[in-house]
Amino acid sequence: MPYCPKCDMEFVRGITICSDCGGSLYESKEAAEAAMKKEMTDDPALKAALREFSQQLLNDQETENPEADHAENSQTPFPHVYVSKSQQYDDYQSSAAAFYLVGSILLAVSVLGLSGVLPLPFYGLSRYISLAAMALIGLACLFSALQSSRTAKTVQGQISQEEETTKALIDWFLSSYTADGLDQQILSETPGELAPEEQSLKRFSLIQDLIITNHDITDQSYVDLLSEEIYDKMFDN
Repeated sequence: MPYCPKCDMEFVRGITICSDCGGSLYESKEAAEAAMKKEMTDDPALKAALREFSQQLLNDQETENPEADHAENSQTPFPHVYVSKSQQYDDYQSSAAAFYLVGSILLAVSVLGLSGVLPLPFYGLSRYISLAAMALIGLACLFSALQSSRTAKTVQGQISQEEETTKALIDWFLSSYTADGLDQQILSETPGELAPEEQSLKRFSLIQDLIITNHDITDQSYVDLLSEEIYDKMFDN
């Protein structure tokens, strides 16, 4: 689906300009991430590890203070893209692997440095302070890796339930409505010929409204995900 990295929003096929910021859309979220990675020429591996570490700290803060997180999200001008349980599981697994790797390397360097096996450009008290700090950061990374692994196991148990619910909702919609029926409703509410882009937006909006009207789903990002999959099955096949 077309994607705007600035607004973190996905659009239906056929749209090339973001309706919020006016910027050009990438072909997909993966394409946008690939383009941004090409711009990172200053030690991308380290930057990726630091981003994951910062994200983990943010997640921990949100868990400790959910009310503050809710207040912050309520002021966010753009909706979040829904992340499925399977994607969350992969993300936590990747984070755990990265933290394990970074933590193990830092601890190994600190131990080898203290034992004198690994020569380092530090001497005297500064040598021990630097190695001790490195060891503490390594332990923090390993602790974060353990937390990510535990969370991944919890999320893994929720994947099948989410997939079954998603499939049931999509099957319900496809058995209750047809593409021609939706287009007829749009034409009855909006007389006159519609441009392809405007028609796509109205189709998507109508699918969202029907889902929300018939089911008590409070997560708008999940409604968007369902609407995208239904749209693809009804109009892009």
